[in-house]
Amino acid sequence: MKNLSKKQKIVITVLASVFLILFSVYCVYENNMLTVTDYEITNEKLPGSFDGFTVAQISDFHNTRSDFLRESVLEEVQRLNPDIILITGDFIDSRKPKTEISLAFAKELVKIAPVYFAPGNHEARIPEIYGPFEEELRRIGVSVLRNSSKKINLGGEEINIIGVDDATFYGTQDKFISTAEAINEISYDKYLFTIALSHRPEVFSVYTEKKLDLVFSGHHHGGQFRIPYLGGLYMPTEGFFPDYCEGVHTENNTTMAVSRGIGNSAFPIRINNRPELIIVTLKAGIND
Repeated sequence: MKNLSKKQKIVITVLASVFLILFSVYCVYENNMLTVTDYEITNEKLPGSFDGFTVAQISDFHNTRSDFLRESVLEEVQRLNPDIILITGDFIDSRKPKTEISLAFAKELVKIAPVYFAPGNHEARIPEIYGPFEEELRRIGVSVLRNSSKKINLGGEEINIIGVDDATFYGTQDKFISTAEAINEISYDKYLFTIALSHRPEVFSVYTEKKLDLVFSGHHHGGQFRIPYLGGLYMPTEGFFPDYCEGVHTENNTTMAVSRGIGNSAFPIRINNRPELIIVTLKAGIND
């Protein structure tokens, strides 16, 4: 800038300052303004009594510090009044595990609908903190599914809901093998329609191999930065433009819903990727 006039330097400084201010406002907006995504998923295996059954998914909460965002999620879940609420891992953050935030949030959720939880990689990283946290979740009424299952009964008909431990609980073992072994540990009626909570979407091939009907995942935070028409930019474990970082994916008879998540972890900025609450309405019948 040596050859620029004083006036030109002032103009450049002002423009740069305006850009930084606008960018900061945009980042605050993108990280705190909730979006609600609705999906309708049809499966011929779903019992007729569950036609219209609604599921709210909250993923990658990371004990978010934003009071505004937490309140927005609770208000939306209250308004939508789902039949069940699923929390699909990374409810706390291993780097700053403010468990009291997530526990207070869970206490409000259980007032709305039955809550089911399966842990993610952040819970697995801090066993000394996660153990007491899990006990407290159970105490306040959250159904914690650790390679375990429950049945939901409606109108005399039943479906399964299972929770799959994240591969991080298995140490350095291959995540595809770990996930398959975790599912193998679960005792459930495979003839019933099965909803699975499993944190990692990149092991979708395992879910299809195990013939799970509907899987709810998160983990990828929508790719953190989302580029129009190209999707999520990057996931540390998957590289650039990961295949499964949001949306609904179906292969054979398995459908997977992937949430972009609520909070952030190591990288605190989302771009074109607002926090997401997913609402799924189940329909009985043949999916076109």
